[in-house]
Amino acid sequence: MVNAIAHSVNDAIKSITVSGHALFAEYGSDIVCAGISSVVIGGANALDEVGGVADIDGSNHVIILKSTSLQTDIILNTIWIQLQTIAQRYPKHIQLTKG
Repeated sequence: MVNAIAHSVNDAIKSITVSGHALFAEYGSDIVCAGISSVVIGGANALDEVGGVADIDGSNHVIILKSTSLQTDIILNTIWIQLQTIAQRYPKHIQLTKG
C-alpha cells in the first residue's frame, strides 16, 4: 500500500510524504503506482521549477515535497487533490492521512 501523509499548518498543506508500493498488479503493469508516480513526480518537477523542495530517496521510496511560497502551496494542494482522486477509486492501494 502507498501511504501519503499531508502535514499541515493552520489547515494549509506544507509538506507531503509519500512512501510504499500500491501492489495493485505486477511490477511494470501497476496502473495505481503509475498514476501516483505521475502525480508525485510531476508535482516534484513543478515544485523544483518554482523554488520548492522535493527530496526523493529512491532506496526507501520516500518523496518529501515542501512548500516555500504561495505558488508551492497551490502545487501541494493540487497534488493532494489528485492523490485523493486516486484513493477514491483504489482505496485498498493508497492510504491518505492529513494532519
